Amino acid sequence: MKQTLLLLLIVSSSCNWAKQKTVNQLRKSKDYIDAKIDKVFPSYDADQPDTEHNKRRFLEHLQTNLTDDVNDICCEADFLGIDYHVQITFTCDPSTVERIIKAKYFIEDTTRAGEDMSFGQLPVTTHGPAEKSRHYQWVKNSLQYQEHFIYNSDSRQAKYLELSL
Repeated sequence: MKQTLLLLLIVSSSCNWAKQKTVNQLRKSKDYIDAKIDKVFPSYDADQPDTEHNKRRFLEHLQTNLTDDVNDICCEADFLGIDYHVQITFTCDPSTVERIIKAKYFIEDTTRAGEDMSFGQLPVTTHGPAEKSRHYQWVKNSLQYQEHFIYNSDSRQAKYLELSL
């Protein structure tokens, strides 16, 4: 009887070990496949802030590290057709805005060209007095490729737009 119980205990623990090892391998495989798919077909989560996909898109498009002051990151994109757009909204401190401006080589835009640009379901985040919003842009190839960045210092809200025309 003792030998049978000992044998059952050994077999049971071996099965648990094998099951756990299989679950871990499956989890690693899923993460690997998800990462490969995300490189080819990047995900933009417009309806849910601060997802891992949105954080990755923030790093890719704004070329600035995420710091604790960056919150409520929502992203969306439309790559259908010959033109595309990417829109990222978030809140942050002025120090992050300065890092973004330097990393992206933005210049101040006194024409406020990006002010009325908004696509899809993301809200226009630059609430507050319009005179408190600072507008920046970067244009390449005679307006065929544009990047706009708008920041409102009162609400700490920012909007980034990337467009090809």
